[in-house]
Amino acid sequence: MKKILLKSTFLIYLLIGLEIFIMISPFAAYFYSFYSPVINYLYNSRYVNWMTEFFLPHFVFFKDTFMQVLGVIQLLTFFSGIFLFLYAAVPLYWAKFRRQGVVTKGIYCRIRHPQYLGLGIAGFGLLLYWPRFLILILYISMLFVYYLLARNEEQRMINQYGESYQEYMEKV
Repeated sequence: MKKILLKSTFLIYLLIGLEIFIMISPFAAYFYSFYSPVINYLYNSRYVNWMTEFFLPHFVFFKDTFMQVLGVIQLLTFFSGIFLFLYAAVPLYWAKFRRQGVVTKGIYCRIRHPQYLGLGIAGFGLLLYWPRFLILILYISMLFVYYLLARNEEQRMINQYGESYQEYMEKV
């Protein structure tokens, strides 16, 4: 049963990964010409026209105000996540460079792992911008890995700084 599950999972991931190659190949022209009536029907229906932007964003342009606002939200989410990441990285790496120990000032007095939060927000912006199952799986995997990294970092900091870091964890 484990082998079947492993092979099935591998096949699903392979098909998801192949979507990238399919959509940049000549098959994409076939895809859009053959499915054009369906895409046009979805686009022209006021109840489901959001689907063409959300699941089929290639070569689709909208006049719908909601979708235009969503486009702005996508970009704002991505760039605000990148900004948060960089904003948190500067004091952290400055403290590492100067060997100052744990950073507890600035944004670190409110959030213990602001860089991971920034990358999570930026990843969500990318998920909204290019909603594909591959991106969704990668995003969920990224969040899980960042959770594990944060737990590992906290354990290492407790081992290195002891009770002072535990107090910081309780406050923040």
